[in-house]
Amino acid sequence: MNNYCAVGYVTLKPKLEKVNKSDDVMCKFKMAVVNDSGRYRTKETFVIECCAYNFCAEYMFRNCSKGTLVEIIGNLCSQNKQRVDGKEINLMFVLVKEVRALTKREIVVAEVEEYVDRYEKALVRKGLAKMKKEKNDEVNSNEEKVFESNDISR
Repeated sequence: MNNYCAVGYVTLKPKLEKVNKSDDVMCKFKMAVVNDSGRYRTKETFVIECCAYNFCAEYMFRNCSKGTLVEIIGNLCSQNKQRVDGKEINLMFVLVKEVRALTKREIVVAEVEEYVDRYEKALVRKGLAKMKKEKNDEVNSNEEKVFESNDISR
């Protein structure tokens, strides 16, 4: 029910932090998301606070920097905090479950990998077809030899 999916640009270099005394790591970052929906199609940009843990956090820290286009999938969360002047405010953020960097390099690599996979599959199919043909030829030749040997003995 509470799923949030967005594509936007990372506004600052993500920072990796340890969580308490455990081996878990956390990465907080902000991303700018352009909202071009609405009645008048005015483009508004929202800055969204995000928090990722463990694998997603390490991925963000290693692969993303300021200006990286990322896709996130997660849950909207809220947290009450006390401001300096004593007022309580409600902060909204996204708890990231999945993240993917959408850089040109990644897109090109994905296309090349897809091409290589298709090429290898084609080679495998040709190789299997060739192996089947060779096996059928071998079986046929063996059958012919057996048939010829049976003819000679009669």
